[in-house]
Amino acid sequence: MFSPRIYARLFEQVNAAWWPLAALLLAAAGLCVLIGRRRPGHGLAALGAVLGLAWVASGLLFLRGLYQPINWAVGALWPPLLALGVLLPLLGWARREGAPVAAGPRRVALALAAWSLCAMPLWPPLAGQGWAQAELPGLAPDATAIATLAWLVALPRMRGAGAWALALMAWAPVLAWCGFSALMLAAMDDPRALGLALAALLALGVRLAGVRGSGG
Repeated sequence: MFSPRIYARLFEQVNAAWWPLAALLLAAAGLCVLIGRRRPGHGLAALGAVLGLAWVASGLLFLRGLYQPINWAVGALWPPLLALGVLLPLLGWARREGAPVAAGPRRVALALAAWSLCAMPLWPPLAGQGWAQAELPGLAPDATAIATLAWLVALPRMRGAGAWALALMAWAPVLAWCGFSALMLAAMDDPRALGLALAALLALGVRLAGVRGSGG
């Protein structure tokens, strides 16, 4: 359907046109972390709003604007991901006062966040493709998905059908994207396919283990 070179060029195009947006989202995420030092639940709720904006940006600018024209299957995936622009802020607000997760899941969340913010953008230049094709959270959907998984793992727990329904609606499109993108990368013999699949499985496994252990 398309070559790895054409796929890599998509990131070059979106970065050239919109890289300041990724920088602004990263700065906003940093501000949320500062808020979270005093009020962890509120900091994570604010991060949910930033991630929601990141999905609006990557959904419209990358998925709909650049990727869908060369891969028709993306047309079925970007609308649910775009809806995360509303779902993630709502979920963060609903769970802002919930019980914090244990130390283990927090460490996994930090590792996933580092993966998204550091490993993903660094991969193209380290692979010889150059900085212009770096995958930036907020513009590149894979990096945004891993950042979202980190947030979902770290999200405070809370009982209630409404919070559970929001959580399910948030997890489903992110995991669906990870599976789809991992298959596309595997078809191009890109080793990032394994990393994306492992990130999704790790996040889901840790969260399900925490739910069984806490009952909430």
